[in-house]
Amino acid sequence: MDKTLILVKRYDDYLMRVFQIVKEHEKNVCYVTFNKTPEFILESAEKNQIPRERFYFIDGITARIKSSSSTMNSVQIHEFDNLKTIDKNIKAAVSKGYTLVIFDSISNVLIYHSLNDASMTKFLDGLFEFLSILKGDVVFVCNENDIGNYSLDKTISRFNAFIKPHAELFGI
Repeated sequence: MDKTLILVKRYDDYLMRVFQIVKEHEKNVCYVTFNKTPEFILESAEKNQIPRERFYFIDGITARIKSSSSTMNSVQIHEFDNLKTIDKNIKAAVSKGYTLVIFDSISNVLIYHSLNDASMTKFLDGLFEFLSILKGDVVFVCNENDIGNYSLDKTISRFNAFIKPHAELFGI
């Protein structure tokens, strides 16, 4: 099972990296987004010859900027620090066949003080175990400036692949 962490700079266009992974895996995608609207992601995906039917969204951004989304195959979440709700929605999407999970981004979740290291570790371990059983894969996007965040440092060993803007990170 691939468990990839993409490290990005603040203004880095990481969607191209994400779309490369989507094309390589040829799986349907459960896209958890806190950064870009599903509409934007779908428009960008289509420009990269990825059909919109391959996507299911767990949408944590649209509710912040407007009242509703017209995107098919999506569910809006309003409690961004509720890992149980996020986990439940991811597992429902994966069970429907969306077995490549893109989480954009772990940096957004790390800002909530209500989450602690134990809850983040439990979330990742449960998600990874579930995906392993269903032969799924996961990609987490993370701002490179969050390296050194205690919660991220506690969970980083759970990933088995890194895509990074600077080769010197992690000594890899």
